[in-house]
Amino acid sequence: MNNRAGANVHLRMVQSPKFISALAVALGVFSIPLWSQSAAAPTPRALIEKAIALRNSDKILPRYTYFQLKTTQNRNTKGKLFVDEATLYEYTWIGDLAYARIVAVKGKPLTGKALADEQARYDKAVADHGGFMEVPVKLKHAYRLNTSLSLESLLAPAYVLSELRQETLAGTPTHVIDCTPAASTDVTHPAATRHATLWVTDSGAILRETYEVVVDEPDKMRGSHGQDDSQLIDGNLLPQHSFFHLNAPNGNTGDFEDTYSRYRRFNVSSRIVSTTESYGDGPK
Repeated sequence: MNNRAGANVHLRMVQSPKFISALAVALGVFSIPLWSQSAAAPTPRALIEKAIALRNSDKILPRYTYFQLKTTQNRNTKGKLFVDEATLYEYTWIGDLAYARIVAVKGKPLTGKALADEQARYDKAVADHGGFMEVPVKLKHAYRLNTSLSLESLLAPAYVLSELRQETLAGTPTHVIDCTPAASTDVTHPAATRHATLWVTDSGAILRETYEVVVDEPDKMRGSHGQDDSQLIDGNLLPQHSFFHLNAPNGNTGDFEDTYSRYRRFNVSSRIVSTTESYGDGPK
């Protein structure tokens, strides 16, 4: 994501059926199905289609500065920890690109040579008028791992979609959509490798998604799982927390976590002045 937006709130009716029946008779009210009183609720497929459209939208979001705490732990087949990293980044903007400045490593602010190197990296980015998303990580036997969930694949015949319930996350109502792999012998529609659950608003904003690998993938073995949580700030969908546990093909395991905080709108102001304008108390 564990720093979640808020506790799940399950909406349940607590009134006694006998009380409701008696009240209906007393008021001359007859039972009418809820769906006939209002517009039909969106289907799970329609909600996922909205989510895809929102994710692929070319809408330009406001720029934000924020902090990202990125942690990584890797263990070998015997459970011995051989990678244990925690880096705090501060994201800002240089020109049109986001820049990730290292603030602390393993909870300790940068000092000495590390601080000087980071300042030099920032100065170079400013001089080049470009930003770097983050510092490349150089680890032995490391490889890039894509843990994102493909929403488009959930609409294929390989999945059965159903709404489990409705829940409220951080004050926002959501539909909890279950995406279960469907058995298939059709070679044109390969079997799904993940089971997923989505928390989707009526507008298509996914506030939470969980997923588990149920069939081995090339770089992830069965049992690998993750969760992504997002939040709405001024109507903009922004990441809040993510976690992924990896069962690697070589028997090693990895835990990767990102926590986002302190979002602030990024604003730049400028003022045009005359070349003859003077400053300070010097002679005119």
